[in-house]
Amino acid sequence: MSYSVLLFNPAMKTLASNRYELDAVKPPALEPQAVTVFLQRLERYGYSFTGRSPAGEEFTKPVRGATVVVLVGSSEISFSASSEPAIFEALQDASELTDRGDLALFNPQEGSWLEA
Repeated sequence: MSYSVLLFNPAMKTLASNRYELDAVKPPALEPQAVTVFLQRLERYGYSFTGRSPAGEEFTKPVRGATVVVLVGSSEISFSASSEPAIFEALQDASELTDRGDLALFNPQEGSWLEA
């Protein structure tokens, strides 16, 4: 079982709530200040930088024999996990890291936005 949550520029939530399908909308770029603060906080949550790819920067966090993977791109941040303890951790961390309001959390499994 694989699970993911996505973080976007809050403008994406507005675009999607205007009845656009999420896949049909090009996500606006993340604000540089929001990414900077997110990366600083991510490290405090125990994530380590593991590499860079054309898709973005990757970070991981071990969770009881599993791993949460975070990919930070220019217009989206994704958390992914494939086991129960890691799924819970990914959702909890993503929720807490959006508490400033400069990122909006979308749960694709439920098709819903997290209300701050």
